[in-house]
Amino acid sequence: MSSYIPIPLLIDIVLRVGQSGFRELGPFIAVGSTLSNIVFSNVDLSEVYLREFFVVCSMANPDSLYRPFFLRCLLAENHTAKCLEALRIDAQHGPSVQSLDRLGEVVLHSIYARFAFGIFLCLCGSSEVGIRVLKTFLDRVSDFGEAIVVA
Repeated sequence: MSSYIPIPLLIDIVLRVGQSGFRELGPFIAVGSTLSNIVFSNVDLSEVYLREFFVVCSMANPDSLYRPFFLRCLLAENHTAKCLEALRIDAQHGPSVQSLDRLGEVVLHSIYARFAFGIFLCLCGSSEVGIRVLKTFLDRVSDFGEAIVVA
């Protein structure tokens, strides 16, 4: 297959498919090394859609079957992976400077990270800053119902 399709086009196809969900990349990995290398490139891993990890948070845990893939996404600077890892650390070990910094890095890219960052800042004693962050969160949602879904 790859011998008939130019590599730049394959990269674009894999990137677009990965933005639909990480499970959609499985067939590309199974086909062979060329497509597998594209799937596991930092470009694709940084953009792959990891929404399912939010729904089933245990998928990001150290004992999860999906953890190696998740860690690759984290190393590729995937914003969702960074947010989830910070939340995982906060939930399992309590808020830390490192996890708050990681959340702070992705607040511009994730409404979930913005909400969590504001809440954790309030809980850690920076209530004024936390409230300001939460106000920007509320400015970015269309209505209170959407805010509740994110929360």
